[in-house]
Amino acid sequence: MKGATNFLGALLCCMALACAGCASYKTTLTNAQGDIRSCEARSYDGTVTGQVPKQAFDACVANAIAAGYKEQ
Repeated sequence: MKGATNFLGALLCCMALACAGCASYKTTLTNAQGDIRSCEARSYDGTVTGQVPKQAFDACVANAIAAGYKEQ
């Protein structure tokens, strides 16, 4: 039974590590007049909540592109 408990503990540890982690997104955009806009987002919470900063980053980039900025 002790071997099964150790296996379960190791399995739970691996699952926790798979869900933990960080992500970082950053880009700089420039328009025709030389104005610079940066979009940046970070997440330290793992895969589930890490999607929220990515969506905010993507929205920032999309808004900048719609306003005439281009990624460098």
